[in-house]
Amino acid sequence: MTAPATSPVALQLATFTGAPPALAATLAVLSGLVGALVLPPFLTLLGVRHPLARGIAIGSVAHGVGTARAREEGETTGAASSIGMGLAALVVTLVVALLG
Repeated sequence: MTAPATSPVALQLATFTGAPPALAATLAVLSGLVGALVLPPFLTLLGVRHPLARGIAIGSVAHGVGTARAREEGETTGAASSIGMGLAALVVTLVVALLG
């Protein structure tokens, strides 16, 4: 369950889920890189143009790398991406805590 979790969150949650920490961190970074490359053009293809919507989507899926990429689109998109990244980390932590 590393896709919506940043690397530090994935490392901490790996102990609760029984996943190897190195694998959890690697998958978190990989999902961030892939999300930063694929998600912005995909959102454009879907017609998502609003900076808040783009930022929340990119930040929650592509973490820090995506937030850096969202910042290239504009200040509002970058700020929304930071919020999306934080909210995604909070939600995945709560889900693991409730299920664990």
